[in-house]
Amino acid sequence: MAAVDKLDNIETVTTRLREYDLVLLDQAIARWKMEIGSRKIDVGIALNAAVLMILRADNEELVREYAASKGYAEDKVAQMIKAHKFFMDEFFDVLEEVVETRKRLDGRIKSNKKIA
Repeated sequence: MAAVDKLDNIETVTTRLREYDLVLLDQAIARWKMEIGSRKIDVGIALNAAVLMILRADNEELVREYAASKGYAEDKVAQMIKAHKFFMDEFFDVLEEVVETRKRLDGRIKSNKKIA
């Protein structure tokens, strides 16, 4: 039996989400369960998949590796890279909003920004 790489271990993390966002996530997961046909999807699995997508979007080489594993043509790879770059631009906008919202909700700053 091959030894499991320590980096493959599943680690537990705790995250804080706004209650409204968690409700929306639960609704999305219910749809995804029907779409995929798997009852095993839960918040942890959904967030794990989201992290993997963020990591792929942040690294063009990972996009290329994924595309190669699917046998995509170079024009499709170029579209994927462009889409992933667009995603990361949007991600950074949302990330900044979340940071500001957390600071405001924690009482560290006063802000007029909307909650992300």
